[in-house]
Amino acid sequence: MNNKVCFFVNSHLFTVKHRLPLAKFLKEKNYIVHFIVPDESKAHEEVQKNGFPFKTVQLSRSKFNFFSEMKSLIMLFNIIKFEKPDFIINATIKPVLYGTLLSSILKVPYIINLITGLGSVFTNNKLTNIKRYLIQTIYFLLFKFLKQNVIFQNKNDF
Repeated sequence: MNNKVCFFVNSHLFTVKHRLPLAKFLKEKNYIVHFIVPDESKAHEEVQKNGFPFKTVQLSRSKFNFFSEMKSLIMLFNIIKFEKPDFIINATIKPVLYGTLLSSILKVPYIINLITGLGSVFTNNKLTNIKRYLIQTIYFLLFKFLKQNVIFQNKNDF
């Protein structure tokens, strides 16, 4: 039986374009490859253009609204539960946070997180220290207590 891989990425076109070569390689090696992408996004368009099966989830790349985020988590939970992937590859902050938590709950065997950079939470001076501290704490808890592999793609961010 072929292993199933789900890529969970944000709406940013750059993010999905840099995952496509790996997705194509895995498909050539007979993995079943699916994407989870935000609806009506550049990532959604690119995945569709490249012919990969996908599911969409409501996910704002930068905004945070408690009720919207809860809706996103429920949608993502249902997608992961339905797809039953053997591997989930999360890229960028919200996919890493949400994908890791829900994949752990649903017992996805292999969780791979790609940290491409610190992101605007850590580089934008307009954001509050409270928000940074909250994100750092969540990262710490996820990375310390949940089984996963983390790949830092920028040595300075490690």
